Amino acid sequence: LLFIFVLGIIVTVPVGELREQFHNKSAMFIGLSTQFLILPFISFLLVIFLDNEFCCGDDTSPFTQPMGIALIITMASPGGSFSNLW
Repeated sequence: LLFIFVLGIIVTVPVGELREQFHNKSAMFIGLSTQFLILPFISFLLVIFLDNEFCCGDDTSPFTQPMGIALIITMASPGGSFSNLW
């Protein structure tokens, strides 16, 4: 259902406006740097915080390494978990 809503929004964008945005170099730089530099860094900090926050003192944590890796990969991939719908 969410896929249909997003598809409905996408098809309403005029092609001319889309071409304009592809030529906007600063917007492309901000979007790409945020997606591939800032979001993975924030997720890395979040993994460190969650691992330290919930640590029980005896080196057991409900936040495991595979969960941390999955969080970093999900935040680093364009569209995150929504990208699986495509």
